[in-house]
This record gives sequence, C-alpha cells and structure tokens, in this order.
Amino acid sequence: MKYRNGKTVKVGDKVKLWNNCYGAVVCSIDTNEYTNEYQEKDWKYLDEGILVFTNQAGLIHYPEMEENIELIDRQLSERRVGRSFAKLREPKVGNVVAHHKLPDSGLT
Repeated sequence: MKYRNGKTVKVGDKVKLWNNCYGAVVCSIDTNEYTNEYQEKDWKYLDEGILVFTNQAGLIHYPEMEENIELIDRQLSERRVGRSFAKLREPKVGNVVAHHKLPDSGLT
C-alpha cells in the first residue's frame, strides 16, 4: 500500500487521517509487518490493508489506501508507537472500526 506521494506505508508511520485526527500505523497486513501489540496471529484474518491506531477513533482497518491519508512522520520506531498510544485503551482482538464488512471469523 502506498501514500498518494508514492511512498510505501510502513509500521510506525505517523499519519493524518482527517482534520484533527492523527494516528500511527500499527500493522501492515499487505507487507506482513506487525508490532508486539498487534501481532500477525491476531490480525492476519483481515487478509489485506493496514491498521491505524488513533486518539480520536481508536483502531481503524483500511483495506485500501484512501486519498485523505497523509504521511506526517516516518521517525516512529515500534517502541515509540507503543509509548505514544500507551495511555489509550487497548482494543480487544477483532475490535476494529472497519470500512468494510468483516469476514465471518467468529471474532466480534
């Protein structure tokens, strides 16, 4: 998955989703990149896309790139991703705000 500027989305990227809504890419199913908090075993069932954790909306699954997603910073490491959002509630496995109907995986 690529941003509109042509750069590939990477775990740890700080992104702007819409006005006053920022987050961090916490896994990329497309490139098989995951963090300790968002592991492949828990999220591979989504088959494609990225997961972005935000202050405003929680965890969002993007199966495809949307034009409004903007790369803000690529300097976040996995450790900083976890620390940046540590004060927020950890979502349960399968607790995703998604832009499409999730497959019937038994996780709700």
